[in-house]
Parts: sequence; structure tokens; C-alpha cells
Amino acid sequence: MVNRIGQDSAQLYVMQPQRADRWITGERFCVLEHADNCWHPQLARTPSGDLLLSVIIGGQGSTQVIRSADDGSTWSTPVEVSGNFDIGGGGGWGLTALRSGRLVMSYLDISPWTCLPAWPPASEPRKIGMWPEKGLLPWGWTPAHTRMQLRAAYSDDDGHMWTLTQPIDFAPWVGAIPHGCGPIFEVGDTIYMPVWAWFANDDWGNCALLESHDGGLTWHPGTVIARGDSKVEYREVCVQPLPTGEWLAICRANSPNEYGLVNVSMHTSRSRDGGQTWSSPLPTFVALGYPRMLLLPDGGLMAYGAYSEGIRNFISYNYGESWAFEDILYCRDARQGQGLLDRGAPAAVVIDDHHILMTYYAPKEQDVGWGWVCPANRVEGVWVQRVHPDAREVIAR
Repeated sequence: MVNRIGQDSAQLYVMQPQRADRWITGERFCVLEHADNCWHPQLARTPSGDLLLSVIIGGQGSTQVIRSADDGSTWSTPVEVSGNFDIGGGGGWGLTALRSGRLVMSYLDISPWTCLPAWPPASEPRKIGMWPEKGLLPWGWTPAHTRMQLRAAYSDDDGHMWTLTQPIDFAPWVGAIPHGCGPIFEVGDTIYMPVWAWFANDDWGNCALLESHDGGLTWHPGTVIARGDSKVEYREVCVQPLPTGEWLAICRANSPNEYGLVNVSMHTSRSRDGGQTWSSPLPTFVALGYPRMLLLPDGGLMAYGAYSEGIRNFISYNYGESWAFEDILYCRDARQGQGLLDRGAPAAVVIDDHHILMTYYAPKEQDVGWGWVCPANRVEGVWVQRVHPDAREVIAR
């Protein structure tokens, strides 16, 4: 196996070790269980070395943070970032630490989704997984008929106190949301926020970047990663700068099929000029909701996210040119044959050379006495550990 290094067109290769270790799931545990519902945990390491986890609590959303000073073994009580939503509630996404020591996250405030009609019976035709003649839209809102504000929240004291920026001006776009997209990242003097963008009221399903040149205080529209058309709609996106100097993006792609439903897959795109231009997105692997990527201590790259049966990952040792291994990190409950128990929004950090901590939301009640497709959730964690590929060592762990 080889690994490309270097930042220009010259092809420089070095040999990787012949033995590739495996990363497997280990102990699972509860990180946060609240009286209200817990959604979309975002995980990062603060400048002081603590782990900080942001989570949206409650249906209308109060973004709160908890911290761990012992690499995830114990956690503090939640502290509110802000509950002063001007509109209807949303919450924090994309938590990250900048080189300056500032912590920053995107902070979406949006009116409640349009009330959707009952799903059509199987006897009625469905178009692209929608029911437009009955008012069921491809998303629960449109920029022309929805109030929305996207800001950044930042902290300069290791995540104890937070400040909200002014709402972002999307012009010439009409809207953008960070929902499900990967974390904010920093390259050089610029900070980037991956978003799902609307370039016009009827031009949705695009992956793009917002940019900030003042430490996350103000933002403006940046480059387009993947643009949707009549055949494919792009949604969540994650971008990972690589040691090669390239940037890799994975985008969720929805495409209609002949049954009137939607095929969902992950497309990848690369930039070799610092995110200014991107290659045409290419189908790469199965769907990952809330996609994320993480550089591993052994030189690998892990892509991970939710899918219909739980949370899974894929690992590459050539920076996404191909994907070698796959593991199931969490299995969704499917009692009653309905798969009603929710799961989602995984976020991971490297603890040491042999351990990764991954967090996600999952149901806190294990009974079957409810009928809502999104039950009350808590935040759980799972250790992902590096082991020798020999089966006896895996069993011994």
C-alpha cells in the first residue's frame, strides 16, 4: 500500500508499513441523559486539553455544552451556550477549536418545519420520495417562506462563556444551513463553514462553503463544492484538508429512481488549489447521514456517519482514493419491524495512538410503548480502538 505526499503535481510516494492495524468498536456508555430530548452532539478538544461536547436539548432547542478533563471518563453538568432564539429554535453545529485558541460553532435559528401531510398510501404514486400535489416538499421549508438566521457562536475562555455573532448575510445566495454538515475548519488565515446552500428560491440541493477572515466574527459565501441538478440533490457535506495539501469532500447525494423513491449515496470531490475549485463529484460508497471524516494516528482516514441501520465507518489508507475497511459502530433498534429508534450525528476525536472517542445520539428508553418515529434521545459514546489485525488479539481486547 502506498501513500502520496507533497502538495503539487509531482508524484512522490512512500511505502506504508505492510501490516495495517484495524480499528474496532469497544465499550459503549452514556455521556449525557437529560430530562429533555438530546440531539446532534458535536465534539472537540479545547486549547486546555479538555473535551468539549455541545448538544441541542429540547424540541425548540437550547444549545448546551459539557466538558471532560479525563478524556471522556467523566463529564460535567450542562452549561447553556444560548437559548435566546429569535425565531423558533435550532442549535449549534460544527464545533471546533482554532489555532488562536478560540472555540467556534455554527448556530442556526430557524422557524419550525412546515407541518407535513400524512404519507400517501402505497397505492398512490410517489415522485422522488415526495407527494407534491398534497404539499409535501423535498424539505420542510423553502427560503422564500421561512424565517432563518445563521450565526456563529464563539468562546475565548476555553468554552465557559459564549458570544453570538450577527446573522450571516448570504447574498448573493438566498439561504444556507449547517444541519448535518461537517465541522468548521481552518486553513491558513481563513475559516470555513460547510453548508447546504440555496442559490435561489428554486435552486436547492447544493454543497458549498462559507468563509471568515476575521476569526469567525463575520462570514460570507465562498466556493461551491457540488451543485445539484434535475438528476441529483446534494445535502450534508464534510470537508477534510489532507496532509497531501489536497482537500477531500464527501457529500450526501439524493437521486430519484424508477420507483418514485430516492437512491442515497455518498459522492466525493477533491480540490487541489485550496478549495477554490472542485472536481466533479463521483459516487464512492453508501449513504452516510451527518457525514464526518477524521485523520487517524496510523496515517489512515476514517469517514463515518449514520445510515438506515445505525452508524458505520469506512477507512482509507490512501486518503480516500479507495476505502479498505468498514465497521458498524452502532446498530439501530428495529423492534416491531419498524426501526423506530433514532440514532445520528456522530462526532469523534482522537484520544491517543490507540483510542478514538465517538459520540452520537440514541434512544434513552428501551421499551416499545411509544409510536413517534423520533423518540427521546440521550448522548452515548463508544470507544473505537486500534488493534493488531490478528483475530486472537481482537478477541483478547
